[in-house]
Amino acid sequence: MDDPKYLTELINSNNIEDIVNFMKDNDLILNRASYCNKCKKDMKWSKKEMLSDKFLWRCSTCAESKSIRHASFFSQFDIPLAIVYKDLDKENLSLGGNGEVVEIEESLFVRIKHHNGKDLKREQVWVFGIYERNSRICLF
Repeated sequence: MDDPKYLTELINSNNIEDIVNFMKDNDLILNRASYCNKCKKDMKWSKKEMLSDKFLWRCSTCAESKSIRHASFFSQFDIPLAIVYKDLDKENLSLGGNGEVVEIEESLFVRIKHHNGKDLKREQVWVFGIYERNSRICLF
């Protein structure tokens, strides 16, 4: 993961299988068997061409399945991993420096029901933003 040239070539290749394997090898997505909540067994890595990610975790006992994005940062996105990863390639971007002001903010979004406040069992989405005042560069 340290070679920026390799990473740029990988992203530009749009080869989803190579991108997914790279992400597994570098612990960006689960590289070990996911656990089936239904039958309490390990799930198996399966290929499914009709999915945009081409792979999923599937239970061989009950056929329950989970996205390869499950329990990862990428679970927040509904667009193909190749596009998400390409958008995250910020190798030539640097923020801050001597005399520069960089603001960092975070927000937690949780859907609540029946006006009962924050339910920690519901899906939580953290959004981080970085803004450099002088150049007006903004990243989310």
